[in-house]
Amino acid sequence: RNANITKDTMCNKTIIALVQWSAGRKIHTYAPGVLLPQYKEELRKSIETWKSLNMDFYFRKGHYSPIGDLIGACPPRDHRSPPVIDGYNEVIRNLAREYSVPFIDTSDIIDPIWDSPEDFCHLKGINLLTESLYILKQVLHDLKLGR
Repeated sequence: RNANITKDTMCNKTIIALVQWSAGRKIHTYAPGVLLPQYKEELRKSIETWKSLNMDFYFRKGHYSPIGDLIGACPPRDHRSPPVIDGYNEVIRNLAREYSVPFIDTSDIIDPIWDSPEDFCHLKGINLLTESLYILKQVLHDLKLGR
């Protein structure tokens, strides 16, 4: 399901962050969306597909979701709490290393503001701009090095 990104997008560089939907919950249940072993295998297949298409891509660390009524419930009705997101990010980081895919760790700039978005999910304004410039700096650095 993650392999829908193709070389037809005409992008030179693609930044991928695939955590929120996988870590959330299955529709109409309180079960986690995709458990870590299944996530790892799905992401592995996606990486192999993207590499076979000669995509030039990066992974970006998945962001935390603020702890609200669903995530903070006991038992949780949504599984996107910070420790769970850390597990998904560790899978991404390990597979990125295994497949020599750059991993952009935005922790230094996003972790202090992880619960600030108005809709509790999507960065906007100066926060989005800051993250975007941080990612761009990494991509430009890699271009300078010939990647």
